[in-house]
Amino acid sequence: LKKLDNFNIQFIQLRFFDFIPDVNFVKEFSSALKSLTIESFEVIMPFDLNFYNYINQTQSMDDFFKLSRLIFYNFGVHKKVLSPSSTKFYFTSEKIVGSSNCGQINFFNFSNNKNHVLKSINYNSCLFKKIGIDVNGNIKNCPSLPQVIGNIMDDNLVLNLESLSTSKIKKDDIDVCKDCEFRYICTDCRAFTDSNSRPNARPSKCQYNPYISKWSHEDEYKSLVECGVISNEHEFSIDHEKIALINKEIWGE
Repeated sequence: LKKLDNFNIQFIQLRFFDFIPDVNFVKEFSSALKSLTIESFEVIMPFDLNFYNYINQTQSMDDFFKLSRLIFYNFGVHKKVLSPSSTKFYFTSEKIVGSSNCGQINFFNFSNNKNHVLKSINYNSCLFKKIGIDVNGNIKNCPSLPQVIGNIMDDNLVLNLESLSTSKIKKDDIDVCKDCEFRYICTDCRAFTDSNSRPNARPSKCQYNPYISKWSHEDEYKSLVECGVISNEHEFSIDHEKIALINKEIWGE
């Protein structure tokens, strides 16, 4: 934590996969931040009723004063049943098994606040000013990316953040995304894309087709391939005539 503090890190997110942290660990982690400039941290973990009850019923949040949010996943019961006393809790039924679950692109992640929009116009909406530390201590722009710029256990740790080229790839540079009306309020993913060799390739987990304005769960949805859009390891191309015909069939225009 002291090493991270030297790099003016403001916020920390702890991710636990198939492991439930001890409440005392979270208390100790929060306490360790008291003397540092790191402003807050959040925890992503599998839902555990005992862990939840302890924090929800504690009379003093001073033990967790820098804990900004607890995100419980694999949550099978509706959150209203638990009546949380704090806005620090967030519940999702999504089953997360590791960093491979990262990169989901959907409208639930949209953010239309000014700071996010301005960031998206100029930088990568997910990776700008972020570093990730994987299970081996390797420091990257994101734990799911291959590029390593250091290890947290290095005694003389020096981070060359300028080498993180992925943080500068904005939505206006990305195939398909640059044609999407939601690009400035959306997030992005450079770890899971249609191509490992094309840095500006589309995020492969996106569920929206901007060429026909349809989400994958909507009626008359067609995939990019069905619309004549080729986005693979080595190629990107658009069949505008085919898209025009499909839009005429769907929208009558």
